[in-house]
Amino acid sequence: MDDDRRTTDGQVAPDPGRVVGAVLAFAAFVGAFALLTLGFTLEGTTGMVVVGAGILLFGLAYAIPMGVMPAIEERAARG
Repeated sequence: MDDDRRTTDGQVAPDPGRVVGAVLAFAAFVGAFALLTLGFTLEGTTGMVVVGAGILLFGLAYAIPMGVMPAIEERAARG
């Protein structure tokens, strides 16, 4: 199997799409912390909405590497 992503020691380098997905998931994870922090300092309905957005962003940060990326790789493997 000829792979252009092989390094000099024979290991296969990570797929660039997987790296981008991991970076996006990490950014969403950190952004969720920021939204939660901001939401708890705001008052009233605005604070609740921002905290809710932070919770949804946590879910997205979990879904990207666990659900979205494997589904994309599976679809690409099928052709």
